Amino acid sequence: MRTALIHSPAYARYDYGPSHPLRMERLGLTFDLMEAYGLTRLPGTRVIAPDPAEEPALRDFHTAEYLDVLRAASRG
Repeated sequence: MRTALIHSPAYARYDYGPSHPLRMERLGLTFDLMEAYGLTRLPGTRVIAPDPAEEPALRDFHTAEYLDVLRAASRG
């Protein structure tokens, strides 16, 4: 069996706010534990850093209107 773990240290820069269940410090600690237990080095396992999605790829899954809303929300 092959396993891919998508991970990047850049994840630590995200903050979804105090009420969101995904806490970046918890995500980082989980990855650190996986490394400490050797889970990231098991046969057939790869850690892959993601590339940012380009606009055409985003449009394959989202409408232009939705992407505009996300851009506006990102600007505050």
